[in-house]
Amino acid sequence: MALLHIDFKSSVLNKSSSIYAITPEPTKIDSWNDLQVLYLLHGMGDDHTKWIRRTNVEQYVKKYNLVVISAQFGKSFYSNMVYGENYWDFLTSELPYLVDRMFPISDKREDRFVAGLSMGGFGAFKWALNYPKMFSNAASFSGVLSLQDFFEIRSKKVLEGLNINNSVERFRSLANSVIGNKGKIAGTNNDLIELLKQNSKSNLPNFYQFCGDKDPILQFNKKFKECAENMPQLNYQYFESSGKHDWVFWNKCLLKYINLLPLKEVR
Repeated sequence: MALLHIDFKSSVLNKSSSIYAITPEPTKIDSWNDLQVLYLLHGMGDDHTKWIRRTNVEQYVKKYNLVVISAQFGKSFYSNMVYGENYWDFLTSELPYLVDRMFPISDKREDRFVAGLSMGGFGAFKWALNYPKMFSNAASFSGVLSLQDFFEIRSKKVLEGLNINNSVERFRSLANSVIGNKGKIAGTNNDLIELLKQNSKSNLPNFYQFCGDKDPILQFNKKFKECAENMPQLNYQYFESSGKHDWVFWNKCLLKYINLLPLKEVR
């Protein structure tokens, strides 16, 4: 595999940004527009380097005709922030536009996948639910699948279990920067459960949801699970196993998800 670190100026964010891309070796790419793509969305407080630094993703995908993309999104919750940058526009418009022009990626829906952890799990399902024709498969690892409940956390112990070392007051200021002091989540494109209900008759991607049994936000995941399991037309699988809100668990989730995908091997 080749690992590329790409620095560029984002016109949407109006600042410099970076992408990590894992690709097959150039000599292994047989034809144009043939590669599959997996977008990996990072968690709160992480950046585009963490998937490479904390998991074995490069080893997991080395035999596949696949590009893995990880970009920077700060603590935006993949939203156009009230006090910050338009990361939702960057995610859904500029990033795939750039990636499709940098790499020989297939334009077929069945060749496009997304996954994320924690904040990124929210982002992956948000992207897939708002743009259901974009991906064939989406996965959340310990995802913040109820943003309203998440921003209402007031327990320092829960925040520490989520690897958030902020005070409750600083955590509340983060919520304000994303959605505003009186921001509304219900009924917006940040309300994943409502989006799931609204798209009940749509041709949605396959959804894979993972959460550890000792995760502080397990209850948020079960709320999404309850809704998804009441939609028999949805191709949905839920995996709950021993684990915390940490990279040990997410590394296992990533391998399982990759093994579930219809990936093409390098010829």
